[in-house]
Amino acid sequence: MSLKLSIFGVATLALGYVLGTIAPWHRSAASADTSPVVARFEGGVVTADELRNWVEQQGPTWKERLRSPQGREELVRQLLQEKVLVEAARRKGYDAAPEVRMIADRAAVELFWKKELEDAAKQPVTDADLQSYFDQHVAELRRPERVRIAHIFMAAPESGPERDHKLQAAKALLKQLKADSAKDFYAFTTLARQKSEDPATRPLGGELPALARADLEKRVSPEVAEAAFATQGANVLLDRVVEEPRGFHLVKLLSREAAFEPSLATLKDTFRARLLAERRDQARKKLLEDVERSANVSVDAQALQRM
Repeated sequence: MSLKLSIFGVATLALGYVLGTIAPWHRSAASADTSPVVARFEGGVVTADELRNWVEQQGPTWKERLRSPQGREELVRQLLQEKVLVEAARRKGYDAAPEVRMIADRAAVELFWKKELEDAAKQPVTDADLQSYFDQHVAELRRPERVRIAHIFMAAPESGPERDHKLQAAKALLKQLKADSAKDFYAFTTLARQKSEDPATRPLGGELPALARADLEKRVSPEVAEAAFATQGANVLLDRVVEEPRGFHLVKLLSREAAFEPSLATLKDTFRARLLAERRDQARKKLLEDVERSANVSVDAQALQRM
């Protein structure tokens, strides 16, 4: 193992002790631990409360090991190993290594955020808060009815000489589609890729994403939107050619999505979580601004430029 990895391992242990993650004796000293001493080493001891606190931090499976004498002995020896390793690392000066300080600084910042934002996390979310939040966001959650269609477009401007010819061609294509679709589910897709004159949807077999009526009117035409929303079912080929000023469409209704009207009753838990998250973000932003203000933070643009 390289020296760098060794230092990192010791740094991780040392950091845990410094910040109280695996160092219950710091808390014990602060709270005047008077519980019985269960183990000793050169320069320190392990108390019963210290062992309990340390095991508590490891999780529920470790707590079960405290129930037996053998388990308690194994646990106290493991804690002793950690403590003596930290002491050995300190004697070697590893606790002052840059790697250790960097890890400690980062963890200290995380602890700073956690402790300083505790009050913000404890603020209750009232029913009035939820109602206000719902009123502010209901519009963005409301979704109108949408349909997903595929179409084959045949360009034929109203003033063009080929309009009548294109209409007859569209009707013949619709007749062919009706016959082919009875035995081939992908007949519409295949024909759209071969015949459609809409370059945006032709490679996709004529398919569009699910769109509300207003969006479909803009994307294709009001006439196609009217026909699609008037049709019921799924994977339904419209039995007529849809005419509009630019030309003709063969339309297949693929699916329909019902309108969604949000209610506070169904979204209460979601909104509570979102509101709490936004409060934490706001408190975090304000705290950072206060810290930077008190520290008189400034940036030397010229020095940066010279870099």
